[in-house]
Amino acid sequence: RICTHDACESYYTPCQPDSHNRKLVYVLKPSSNCRVAQVPATVYDLPCNISCYAGYYLPKGYTQCYPCDKGTFSIGGGVRFHNFYSWPTSSKQFSLETSCNSSVEGRCNPWTIFEDSLYSGNNTDYHSLNSTLTAKFTLVRKGQIKFTVVVDSEDKFDYLTFMLNDEPIVFYNQIGEREFNAALEPGPYIVKWTYSKDFSVSKGADAAFINFLEVTGLDFADEVCTPCPSGTYNPHTANDQCYFCPANFVPETTERSQACVRCTDSEYAIPGDSVCRPRPHCTENDYIQYYTPCAAPGYRNKTFAWKTPKICDSNSPSSVQLPETQINIPCEPCAEGYQRNNATFQCDYCPTGYSSSAGGSCSICPMKTAAVKGKVWQSFSTVPVGWNTTCYGCDELFRADGDVLEFNQYLTPSRPAVTVALVINETFNLFPTTPSELVSPDDTSATQDNDFGSDDRLQYNPGRVIISYSINCFKFCSFYVGSDHGTADLQYFSATNGEERYNTSFEIRKPGNISLWLQFSSSNDLADPQIFNVKIHRVQFIGTTEGGAPACQPCPAGLVSFEGSETCRVCPAGMHPDEDGDCTSCPVNYINDPFIQGGECLPCGEGTSTKGLTGQSECDNNGCKYNSTIT
Repeated sequence: RICTHDACESYYTPCQPDSHNRKLVYVLKPSSNCRVAQVPATVYDLPCNISCYAGYYLPKGYTQCYPCDKGTFSIGGGVRFHNFYSWPTSSKQFSLETSCNSSVEGRCNPWTIFEDSLYSGNNTDYHSLNSTLTAKFTLVRKGQIKFTVVVDSEDKFDYLTFMLNDEPIVFYNQIGEREFNAALEPGPYIVKWTYSKDFSVSKGADAAFINFLEVTGLDFADEVCTPCPSGTYNPHTANDQCYFCPANFVPETTERSQACVRCTDSEYAIPGDSVCRPRPHCTENDYIQYYTPCAAPGYRNKTFAWKTPKICDSNSPSSVQLPETQINIPCEPCAEGYQRNNATFQCDYCPTGYSSSAGGSCSICPMKTAAVKGKVWQSFSTVPVGWNTTCYGCDELFRADGDVLEFNQYLTPSRPAVTVALVINETFNLFPTTPSELVSPDDTSATQDNDFGSDDRLQYNPGRVIISYSINCFKFCSFYVGSDHGTADLQYFSATNGEERYNTSFEIRKPGNISLWLQFSSSNDLADPQIFNVKIHRVQFIGTTEGGAPACQPCPAGLVSFEGSETCRVCPAGMHPDEDGDCTSCPVNYINDPFIQGGECLPCGEGTSTKGLTGQSECDNNGCKYNSTIT
């Protein structure tokens, strides 16, 4: 049979160093079994350095750039990786390699793929190591390198270093994704990302994650434009990317889609879907509830609304209907540390020195106790002020749902993973349980943080964070809570139905401003969309600068307080607590060093005394001298 044009293939010859030109040669494909009619003629004197930038392409044999059509895109001669489902394939233009070096042989894992990210390896229990990702490439024209990174580590001690042109750029621990880009000149490059760990302590995920990587300038131009993949569209010419359709819309075609079309009223779609799906019937999980503020004489209203985007069919006979507004519902009892204000009917903090149980009135704390302040969030008409949400792979953020803070995300084949974090900043006021005046200003251990975030000699009555949450995921999900003091809890779930409530609690051991983050992640590799739902039911802080005391805390041994005190205090050296909540001097020939004995005065040993003085912390040896004879 006679060959058609499709039976031929073409290639460029190497560029000539003197003319910077090349030829385009056509040949018959080795797999063809046809008889050649006429092979297209070789095209001569084609310039090698015609640059076509993002959104344009250079067809083979041409000398002019053309814009990409709608439904396609180009990045202008480079590579782009987004969602790393497998290790990127190496080519003569670009390659990725990984290695890991440690002071202890065999205790170092290199970079790999985790969920849909490049991941610096599971080195949680290993230390003194460097896990390195190396990219090698050569730019033929000006270009750039761009990537996004997440680092979750022991702050300031474990970190990611990006080495570009022998200049290090360091990424320390930080919530949320960060983007980096830099312009590059033509030439060869070896760039490295190195996650480094010091000799001790593992905190957080203890790793770095690269979620997106792009290098342009590897070639002068793209020879073809890339069709928009399934689930995306591009309505513009000369564009460098494609987009997800909004909720309840899908691309009009499987590939090269230029527009989105709305699903029918009986169907729905999640951003990233390529087809509309039948709407399920509505359940109680498809609507949210809101409460009006509490008002006289102690009542509020409860209203309901469908969650957005609404995917259920409320017209289905099997669907629940949106409940009517409920009028004059009794106000929720105030949490511990609060009491009802009879004028405004809101819950106010207990006064300083007072405490209350849940639903109770505030009462003064007796001596030898402390009314340590705290805060409680157990209903959410809005997201509390100062609480911030960051997200990777999300359509929505945390939102108030009356009784809870809630997050919802559908995971689809085109959007298989999500990570959402809630960041809370709070100031803790913790009273010391050791006398600060006994610590020498020259004693550096007094201000040196140890692994637990507390001072080595100055110890504090710890604060506490208590979180109640539920999580619903189909296959894999995780919950991680951490702070400036490190990881507090890290839990993995293979599957949950959202009905069980989990609680986590951890101590805050250092006063000052604390950044607390709650991070939830999930992934799905199934063809059908799966819901990932998180509900935060209750958050409680104890030991804050502002707030109300949930209880009267007994003073630790050796500490005292008066009635109505917010803190306990340490008796100075040479003194001990008395029955009136104050400090009294130790009697003659009795001493007290709070670092050694705590709160009790102890008698001097035989042959020693306080020389008739009260309130002493050391016994005098009265000039005794000891001789030792070595035989």
